Amino acid sequence: MSIAISATVKPSRQLSMMMHAFCILIAAGGLTVGIGPLGDWPLQQRVFIAAASVICPLFALLHYRRQRRYYRIAISDSGTMCLAAYTDSQFDEGAQWDTVHLLDGSTLWSGMMLLRLQSESGRVHVLRILPDAVSQHEFRALSVALRWIAARVEEPRDAVSTAVD
Repeated sequence: MSIAISATVKPSRQLSMMMHAFCILIAAGGLTVGIGPLGDWPLQQRVFIAAASVICPLFALLHYRRQRRYYRIAISDSGTMCLAAYTDSQFDEGAQWDTVHLLDGSTLWSGMMLLRLQSESGRVHVLRILPDAVSQHEFRALSVALRWIAARVEEPRDAVSTAVD
């Protein structure tokens, strides 16, 4: 059995919906405190809470949208990983491929993978791979290949946390 795989990781719709819902809830909670009957704070503190609860989620959404990228990940039979990042859905054949390795703090769960990958140049890429970011077959194959790589890391065995399916 081979662990070789090549997959395109698109931005997750589930993660996007969760991020938007979280920001809306923060804004609604802050506005409720700022405008509504909750709390016994002076008007100046209420206005500050209301403003902060709207501005902070807006900045979080802007940052999230700027960081959304498509990734092409290729894993060879020997466990060597290459990664290419691009901004639109069309893969550019001239894209810059970087050889990367799995860092401490990467998490491989049965329903989500949070990968910290470092290129040879030192740049760290964080990939959030939910099941809707790749096909079902690619998700399973990536999970198996990454677990195989994590098991063969020569650093401490607890460097990458995994969960049993």
